[in-house]
Amino acid sequence: MTSTVEERDMGWERIKAEMEKANGAAVNVGVLSDTAPRDDGADMLLIAAANEFGTADGHIPARPFMRGAFDDKQRELSNTADRLWNLILAGKMDVERALRLLGEEHQGQVQEYITALDTPPNADETVRRKGSSNPLVDEGRLRNSIRYEGENV
Repeated sequence: MTSTVEERDMGWERIKAEMEKANGAAVNVGVLSDTAPRDDGADMLLIAAANEFGTADGHIPARPFMRGAFDDKQRELSNTADRLWNLILAGKMDVERALRLLGEEHQGQVQEYITALDTPPNADETVRRKGSSNPLVDEGRLRNSIRYEGENV
């Protein structure tokens, strides 16, 4: 009597491949290095940094929109990441799509945070010049410069 053993892959190879893709992969959200300058030539990265951290001379106070959005939405992002990971393991999603969805979610969160941020308020002169009291929104260029990109995917 001879016996035969049949080996069946129940998804382990796919899971292993997705885990290998996920190793070292990340999604970056913010004003990215390839962001085009404003029409007047001003560097959007410098504008973002000046608003996030404030300027040394105090002319622009810190308005931490990246850190603030992340801190406010950290639990939500963690829950989303958990759900996406479960979909990856179930074979219903791949790592690239999961990172895109996570990036889109946090991009929107940062943009919403920028729109809602109201402290510290603009100086009266700035409000008169802009015609708005929203500290981080003038023409919407900073908000529209928030993007995401996958890394090592």
